Amino acid sequence: MCLLLPYIKLSLLAAIRQEVLSCEGNSVLIGCPVGYHLAILEAFYGRNDTAECSVMRSRRAIQETSRECSDPVFYERMRDRCGRKNQCQLTIDKEHLGNPCQNEAMTLTVKLVATCTREVTGLAK
Repeated sequence: MCLLLPYIKLSLLAAIRQEVLSCEGNSVLIGCPVGYHLAILEAFYGRNDTAECSVMRSRRAIQETSRECSDPVFYERMRDRCGRKNQCQLTIDKEHLGNPCQNEAMTLTVKLVATCTREVTGLAK
C-alpha cells in the first residue's frame, strides 16, 4: 500500500527585522542573509514629521513646509520592487521615486520596515 502525503511550503520569519529611515539624497540598501528574502511590512515616502531630515533645511524652510504629504501607493511599489529579493537598493530622490509633495520645497523621507523570510519545503504530518 502506498500512502501519499501532501507537499507543502512553509514561510518562516527569521529573527531579523530591519527598519531604515533615510533622507533625500541618500541611497538605502536593505538585505537578508543568503537563503532568505525580504518581506516588506511597512513603507513610507514623503514627509510626516518636520523634525525628520531637517538638518539639511533651515528653520524657516521647516516652518514653511509643515504640510504632511506622502505617496499613497509607496508600500505597493516597494513590495513589488523589493519583496522576495535577497537585497534591494533605493536612491532617495524625486528623479527615482517621484515627488509626492508637489510644489513644496522639502526634504523627503523614506521609511522601510522589513523582515527576512525563508521557504522551507517538506512533507505535511
